[in-house]
Amino acid sequence: MGFGTLDNSPFRNLFVVKDARSRRVSSWDKTGANRDWCSIGPHKTAVLLEVNGSGCITHFYWTMIGNDPFDLRKAVLRM
Repeated sequence: MGFGTLDNSPFRNLFVVKDARSRRVSSWDKTGANRDWCSIGPHKTAVLLEVNGSGCITHFYWTMIGNDPFDLRKAVLRM
């Protein structure tokens, strides 16, 4: 189903901000050190962010350091 232009799309106002505020959450180590990580063992979980209300995540960055070449395939990110 084509809408021709974005003006005719039913989704044209999906990301229009109305009465909202912007927030940034980071693991930045405010002491100046570089200890802004958490280690999560096999079959364990960790809460990285917990906020109330709706929102839109526009940026997410993570790295994994491990010896198994399939670590990224085995990882699960739940939202």
